[in-house]
Order: sequence, then structure tokens, then C-alpha cells
Amino acid sequence: MERYDPFLDEWKDVPPMQTPRGCFAAVVLNNAIYAIGGHDGKQRLKSVEKYNADDDTWVYVGNMNIERNCHAACVAQNKIYVVAGLDSNDKVVKSIECYDDQTDKWSVVGETEVELLGHSLVAV
Repeated sequence: MERYDPFLDEWKDVPPMQTPRGCFAAVVLNNAIYAIGGHDGKQRLKSVEKYNADDDTWVYVGNMNIERNCHAACVAQNKIYVVAGLDSNDKVVKSIECYDDQTDKWSVVGETEVELLGHSLVAV
């Protein structure tokens, strides 16, 4: 893992995540980077890690309700939203989950009308 410092115009190594993961979603909330779900090479993940830039550490936070990869995430109204992806049975997940960093909990808040996979998500 590397971190770019635009003020110094340089890249620096940072500690690796605790769980190797690919095809995950990442967002920034309250000056921390969240690596959400993904695939560790063997299985899809519902685990989430948070990178604290202040102390240069990764810590686990609350798990999503459903393991998923190839999903999308964004931040809106100070919460993280995750939409769709593939579950451990290779089925497209239609649920929408929301993470509240104050309670460290994920909740299912809705469902998409169509199957989404490998998409993008932004809040406006």
C-alpha cells in the first residue's frame, strides 16, 4: 500500500490491510479510508477495514450483513452506502447497505430494482 502526499508531491509506503482483498469498494469518511468487502482469493468478504492516516494503522470495523465483491460504495450525509455486487453463491446482490461510523453498524436500507454489477456510485 502507498499513500500520496500532494503537498510534498511524494508517495509513501503504508502498512498493508489486515486481509488481502481485491474487487473491493473504497471510500473516505471522516478522514479515514474504508476498504469494503471484496475477494481474498478464496472467498467473498463482508469484512471492512478502516485506515487511520493519523496513526498509520488499519483496523477492522463492523462487517456488512452480506459478503460481496464487484459492488460500489459512496458517502452521503456522513454515512457509507454500498450497493449490489456478487455474493458467495455468485448471485447478484440487490440489497443496499448503510454504515454508521458512530454505531459501527451496517443496516439494510433498501434494494435495487435491477441487478447491478461492476458499476459506479456517487452521491449528489
